[in-house]
Amino acid sequence: MQMRLSEFLKWIWRGKSARRAFLNMEVAQRIELEGLVLDLGCKGRTSYQEVLKKSGCARLVLMDIYPGEGVGFCGDVISMPVKDAVFDAAICFNVLEHVYDYRAALNEMRRVLKSNGLLYGYVPFICNVHPDPSDYWRFTADCLQKCLSEAGFSVECVSPHGGVFISCFDLSSFVVRKLPPLRLLLAIIALWSEALLARVRPSYQEKYPVGYFFIGRSLS
Repeated sequence: MQMRLSEFLKWIWRGKSARRAFLNMEVAQRIELEGLVLDLGCKGRTSYQEVLKKSGCARLVLMDIYPGEGVGFCGDVISMPVKDAVFDAAICFNVLEHVYDYRAALNEMRRVLKSNGLLYGYVPFICNVHPDPSDYWRFTADCLQKCLSEAGFSVECVSPHGGVFISCFDLSSFVVRKLPPLRLLLAIIALWSEALLARVRPSYQEKYPVGYFFIGRSLS
């Protein structure tokens, strides 16, 4: 992902985590939806929907385990009330860590996608415990690669975000959540520190990510 400092800091100013800022930037740069698209675990209007590009014929359907604003239908991600090969794409942001049987969930996503359909996903790595209603897992890049392949996806990308200082920022920035200028200053210091560290220990960005964005393509 090409880092745009102004875009990143805009989300931080608005009170978003670095992880959410990275996700929103990935959505803006990499995703343009077409056809019928399933958005899993989305309740209400989330910030990534502000930058989500859709063609004129794209239709976004929201599914969640609970009813809520904008939810098209309720269902469990490991057993969706949907026929085979219905959707052209699926969005699964910050969901898999809440699913105990995540392998079954990935298999189910593959089932409801058409051949060559795209799965856009995001999972946290260095992150606080955030039950919704439960929080079970953290995934590495190797795990995501293997699980996607086993579920019948070709892996188009697994991209780590952040690094040790960005992760520290995310874990501590809730203290100054209501002080945007201070949050912005701390984020700038974290980014500057990441840039310095990258010169001497570039691998640290991959060892301490705040999360991973990934894209899988369903195989025929």
